[in-house]
Amino acid sequence: MKCLIVLVALTTLAIAKPAARIVGGEDVDPPGKYPWQGSLQSFSDFHSCGTVVISNKYVLTAAHCVISQSPATRKVVLGMHDKDTRLEGNPTDYNIERIDNHPLYTSGPPTYWANDVAVLTIEGTIDLTDQYVSAIGMADENSPDFSDNEDCHITGWGRTRGGGPSPNILQEANIDVLSPAECRANRPGQIYDYHICVGKRFTADQGACQGDSGGPLSCRHNGNWVVAGITSWGNSFCATTQASVYARVGFSGIRSFIREITNM
Repeated sequence: MKCLIVLVALTTLAIAKPAARIVGGEDVDPPGKYPWQGSLQSFSDFHSCGTVVISNKYVLTAAHCVISQSPATRKVVLGMHDKDTRLEGNPTDYNIERIDNHPLYTSGPPTYWANDVAVLTIEGTIDLTDQYVSAIGMADENSPDFSDNEDCHITGWGRTRGGGPSPNILQEANIDVLSPAECRANRPGQIYDYHICVGKRFTADQGACQGDSGGPLSCRHNGNWVVAGITSWGNSFCATTQASVYARVGFSGIRSFIREITNM
């Protein structure tokens, strides 16, 4: 993106909207490789968004995934690998006790999905002894911008292309994290401190799509996995010539909100 996408983006700004899929990814192997990845679903088992396990009680997702929902309308499925066939992993349903949306969340322009994070409190506790489920650490206010980190990955069951199919198997892509300056150059007038951008600098062939929203940008930092971002928005038809935009977990306004709800 530093070369190709920035040049294209400056000439072809597309309409932004919440993202939901992994484009240019591949099947996760083995099952449970990203055990903090979950699925936000209706009680008819329809996958709508991703989720991120941060403890045995709390799960993160995007605010736009739950802004009009109550705990009675959604569940979280953890330990899942193949969302349609459910033959691998250990897919387990968890009811939601409470939904807390970031109080300063706003949708669309001109703020471009500001503070697009929600905390889901789970009824009972999540079984973290399950080999397919574990919590991930969180980036904090002192974390780097991850733009030099070569071990960052996006995951989800979102569409594999704009208007395309939703995959059965969880998808992953080893992604480049753009610096704040690259991000702003890539999307002029659309990026704020609560955003973090991802894509492929030189090939422009990977990104997030419909169905990936709420899922993690996971980076290995100092030997540990941390969630650096929550999938938020991107281009119409999931074009990868511009960056996919995530809510930046280490942004002080987002991290303090999570801390207030979870004491973490």
